[in-house]
Amino acid sequence: MLLRLGAQDAACEAVLMLNGFGVCGHVTRAWNNASLRMCADGGIDKVAAAGLRDPTHVVGDMDSITDRKKGITYIKQDCQNTTDFMKCLTVLDGMGYKGRLPVGFALGGRLDHLFTNTRTLTYIPSILPVLFGSVSLITPLTPGTTTVYPTELLTTKGVGLLPLADSPVVTTKGLRWDLTDATLGFGPSQSWTSSNHFADKACPIEITTSKPVAFTCEIYNEK
Repeated sequence: MLLRLGAQDAACEAVLMLNGFGVCGHVTRAWNNASLRMCADGGIDKVAAAGLRDPTHVVGDMDSITDRKKGITYIKQDCQNTTDFMKCLTVLDGMGYKGRLPVGFALGGRLDHLFTNTRTLTYIPSILPVLFGSVSLITPLTPGTTTVYPTELLTTKGVGLLPLADSPVVTTKGLRWDLTDATLGFGPSQSWTSSNHFADKACPIEITTSKPVAFTCEIYNEK
């Protein structure tokens, strides 16, 4: 799999905004250009406060909505066993959406929300969210080998790999501190990588994993 996170996302079909904190210029530009602009419940207030275009769809239990606007499709889902983020992914899956999905206002704020959003990265296997904050991103990598290219978005610093399944075995090429058949996890005999970076800013890195992992990296936040 090839992963280029950069300017091409500005022409993406869909963008999702959550009700969290932190958004970068890359996502706001993509939002304003997208044909499908979806908010998770109170995310519509974050979009309005940022001066962005109105969403085309709002999904959730509507417990955070302060006002309803004409011309927007509201999809109410009352299930309390799923988050509004999960509800949005389910609706997008029903629409046939597949591939990478930029998600703004996704990082920062409450720690339980951050962990839940990260865990949701693999909720719908055919949709691969890219969670953006103001200074970093996180996105899932599926089993196999993924080549991550340096772009104008990635600083190539602050690279991390975190397990999204039980004990993935990971090998990397092109990082300053590469992993070789490393078992990722949070147990005493397991490890993960953080504060890593591209060994060469001009060259891609390769990440091979036996199970899903999360790739994180610092980003340039240009307005």
